[in-house]
Amino acid sequence: MDELTRQEVAERHDMSLRNVDTALRQALDHCARHTGYAAQGGVGTSRRGLRLRKG
Repeated sequence: MDELTRQEVAERHDMSLRNVDTALRQALDHCARHTGYAAQGGVGTSRRGLRLRKG
């Protein structure tokens, strides 16, 4: 799977970084609601650095 940076996603979809960050936060919140696990580190954290905690 290819990984894109936030900047690459913004350019590809003609979005601001702020809107990309909002979409990522919403996706993380959605996953947390459906799995019971919340991501710690936020949208600026690399995937390898992201940690999960039981919500």
